[in-house]
Amino acid sequence: MKTCLILFALVLVSAIPTKAGPTTAGELAEECYRNVADDNRPQSVVEAISMGRCQGYIQGWMELTLVPSVNDGQVVNLAWKDGVTLGQMIRVYCLFINNHPEKENELAVARLLEAAYQAGLVKPKK
Repeated sequence: MKTCLILFALVLVSAIPTKAGPTTAGELAEECYRNVADDNRPQSVVEAISMGRCQGYIQGWMELTLVPSVNDGQVVNLAWKDGVTLGQMIRVYCLFINNHPEKENELAVARLLEAAYQAGLVKPKK
């Protein structure tokens, strides 16, 4: 029985359309809107997977922003404001994309950073 459930889940996940290439801001927002809906319980397995992809993408991005990076030859260290949660960042991102639909075709990773900066959730670490 357990093996059947695992196989069913794998078949279901493989049926979800994906595309090659970087995620756009609009694509990520579409997967995140269900997370901020009033009734945020998934109505199907596909919705649950989509919600999980949003959460995983943003959680991974939040962790990666803590790693020093090089931008135009300068090392950039970022710090998160105390108490920032995954749910808060998802809400900030969805609101940002709703207010800036012209940025939906840009890279999600860049728009996440812009949304976090504008909301005052992240700042350069000294």
